[in-house]
Amino acid sequence: MEQELTVSYAAYLREQNLTDDLYSAYQKRTGLSDAEFWCIFSVYNGSCTYQHEISRHMFMNKQTVNSALMHLVKKGLIQMEIPPENQRLRRIVLTSQGLAFSHQYLDFIDDVGKRAWESLSHEERRAVLSGMRKINRALSDAVN
Repeated sequence: MEQELTVSYAAYLREQNLTDDLYSAYQKRTGLSDAEFWCIFSVYNGSCTYQHEISRHMFMNKQTVNSALMHLVKKGLIQMEIPPENQRLRRIVLTSQGLAFSHQYLDFIDDVGKRAWESLSHEERRAVLSGMRKINRALSDAVN
């Protein structure tokens, strides 16, 4: 029988930190820094195309993102293109080497995350999402 679930804020933080630690341990195996990993992940999964989008989406400052992107360029995993509609922006595009890296490492961790999510019952998924929405609303109201 499962132990009584502790529902304190400290327990929530421990679980959140454990999730972060698990992703960080995997990220280290890829040979990329934390910022590099999340930048290429954001580009590969289609959620971000530009540096400012990664900064906003991943809650990283622009200097950290810029440094990570420059390292990814040097490693041959991405290239920066100037879109004709706005010469001030740089579109981030995976190179063939970056795509191969993404297939090797990012597909795996994304699949693991999806399988973990799908191991929850429908009711558990609903409860997690509902709770996260409430937490995010409360945090947003407090800081905005």
